[in-house]
Amino acid sequence: MKTSATIRNIALAAAACVLAAACASQRAGNYDKRPDNPAPLLRQPAPTSYNLHNSGTFPHYTKVNGVNRTDGKPLFSGGRYQLYRTKEATYVTADYRPSWPDSVFYRFEGKCAIIDSKTGDRYMLRHVEHFPTDTCFWVHNPGEWNYNRFVLVFPPLPAKVKTIDFFMPDGPSRKLFDGKGKRAKNINVAELRPKPAVEKKRGRTIY
Repeated sequence: MKTSATIRNIALAAAACVLAAACASQRAGNYDKRPDNPAPLLRQPAPTSYNLHNSGTFPHYTKVNGVNRTDGKPLFSGGRYQLYRTKEATYVTADYRPSWPDSVFYRFEGKCAIIDSKTGDRYMLRHVEHFPTDTCFWVHNPGEWNYNRFVLVFPPLPAKVKTIDFFMPDGPSRKLFDGKGKRAKNINVAELRPKPAVEKKRGRTIY
């Protein structure tokens, strides 16, 4: 026969398990699933004679990731941005509507940063998935989708970071862009994150 002390210990253990499960669920809820980002095809690498002012020396990419609809927030450079918090990294999708119907070139500065608006801490760009930084490159999109999508990878943001600045530093200028740095300030992180999918409720079928 179980004593009252034994029953009390079992009850406490069960409560601890429930609490641990709830905490784990809450921690999981603080993270997003990282965005899908299939690798493009490098059709032509940059030659050793790469020249910022000669677009014929830019590398060429095809089969680039793209979307027809974006929920990203418009910030600057004509792009729309969305932020995904994961344990390993912070992913930012940058969606750009192509300026020309077939080919357009892009450039990402390697010293881009996410800045904690409150503390000034900088979370520096680690890399742009599948693409170079500090180099112009061509993307060929023959009308397959409305936006070309790039995924920028930063260090993981602590949960306490609620408001951020997006910072793009000055870069070299050339025809079609001036290279001036940009900074979007006091952005609510919650507004940048993907919205949870809303499960559609099905009514009952009654005969």
